[in-house]
Amino acid sequence: MKIDSLESLFSVCDYLNSKSEPIILRKFIKHKEQARIIVLGDKVLANHTNLTSEDFRTNVGNNNSRKRLVKEYDEKIKNMAVKAVRSLGYEFGGVDILFEEETNNPYIAEVNFPCFFPTTQRLTNIDISGKMIDFLINKSKGKIVTK
Repeated sequence: MKIDSLESLFSVCDYLNSKSEPIILRKFIKHKEQARIIVLGDKVLANHTNLTSEDFRTNVGNNNSRKRLVKEYDEKIKNMAVKAVRSLGYEFGGVDILFEEETNNPYIAEVNFPCFFPTTQRLTNIDISGKMIDFLINKSKGKIVTK
């Protein structure tokens, strides 16, 4: 939900309190681009970009009609994604990063585990599931040491 006024904040909080739902407040980041970055171990396997439409959310609507593209991100963004997954104690995750419209500053929106990666796999033609199996086999043989 997007809160546009103090009155709507009170109204939404009243509603959520009546449902005994937890409330999480976040700063609204006006953005047109959201990266979905798939991390395994200490590296980025693949990523794709979701573009916003008239709705401020990038994850709504028909999954087949959303505007997506494959875009390469620099090492700063990739490292941010890896650190986000590792900071939660995970070895695998999907990191959603919003790029603020006016400044292009990156903001981590969320880290998902488990995460839905088939869209990224299809768009990039990178065998994410195969890389996950290889990672687990190598880990079981002691070839990968986790932190």
